[in-house]
Amino acid sequence: MAHSSSITNRGNMNKMISGLNHLSKCVRDLSMLVPSDDNNSCLEFKKKQLHHSLLGDNNDISKLKTSEIASNFLRFSSGSTESHLGVMHVRDIGCHFEHLKYDDEVSVLDLHKAEPTKDDHNRRWCIECPSSANTRPDFKAGIVNSFNCWRRGHSSEKLGFLHISELSAFGNDVSIRLKNVYSSKELQAISYGISREIDIQVSDKIAGIATSMTCVIMIKTDRTRETNRTSEIKSILSSQLLVSRHLNLKNAESNNQNNKGRNLIPEFVDTILNTLHNKWQLDGPSVDSRGIIGFALINNENEYVEKNIAFKKTLENFAKSNNIWYDKYDIDELAQNVKEHLNISPETIPKNSSALCLILDPLIDLGGISVD
Repeated sequence: MAHSSSITNRGNMNKMISGLNHLSKCVRDLSMLVPSDDNNSCLEFKKKQLHHSLLGDNNDISKLKTSEIASNFLRFSSGSTESHLGVMHVRDIGCHFEHLKYDDEVSVLDLHKAEPTKDDHNRRWCIECPSSANTRPDFKAGIVNSFNCWRRGHSSEKLGFLHISELSAFGNDVSIRLKNVYSSKELQAISYGISREIDIQVSDKIAGIATSMTCVIMIKTDRTRETNRTSEIKSILSSQLLVSRHLNLKNAESNNQNNKGRNLIPEFVDTILNTLHNKWQLDGPSVDSRGIIGFALINNENEYVEKNIAFKKTLENFAKSNNIWYDKYDIDELAQNVKEHLNISPETIPKNSSALCLILDPLIDLGGISVD
């Protein structure tokens, strides 16, 4: 019985989404405990933040100022006394937004505001930043995470993860299943403490594993199975120098069923992309998570992804409708560190296969109080 992609293997897709929701919660909890950047300022900031959180005096701005959490103090804008983030300039956290001017007085708290005021014409920078020209990944140049700030850069390599799944066409069906999740040992530990819902592995062999939040979907369009025993019968007959007048009919029937699975792939991929995008916006680590902020198709001589018009249109339309980065690469074009970062090789993506690399918004909130 044939299925539509709206219901095919919905259980497997839900399991995949549930696993990402779990990762998001772990990242959110861990970001309150560890520095996201590897510089001394971020480490000191996190220590002071935890110190005042334990003392319960987060709301006392005078104590926060005397504790020297930030080196630069700004004129307080409306509501900035709600948090120590109100006395930190965005430059203190490495903000590199293209419209940031030298004389702009913008606090980190301004980046966390739910709504800008009429005087805050450039405040929603963290929302706009993923669309900036200077934050586009470049897999040929070795760039996966192009952000430098504390909120998205994650140079401490503690908060990111690599989520790997496999999409396969089987006869008249198509399915997706989770294969592996890799992260830092810190994220693995907090995940185990919260729930054993997914098995997170730590791998020192994957370079930059925890600097970004990425989903790699391996696409195996050539992995088909026949619903009859045509191949087996054909091989037996050939070895005996025999033929069957029924063989061609059965073979044609099998091919039709194999094509049904492939024909479902574009709609199935569209469902996955939109579901992940919407769920990460709602349940990502930050209240301002933007969902999928870019994606790439990596190909290893897979003619299906090169020639199937419906598949190509699915990817192009998703990128266009969400105004996000999209690019295509042959596997040999990738920089070596990108291959390592995404765990991509001719073994993981063999010939006639491909992969979708989805870059989830790695934005985190810097903690404190009254920022959501």
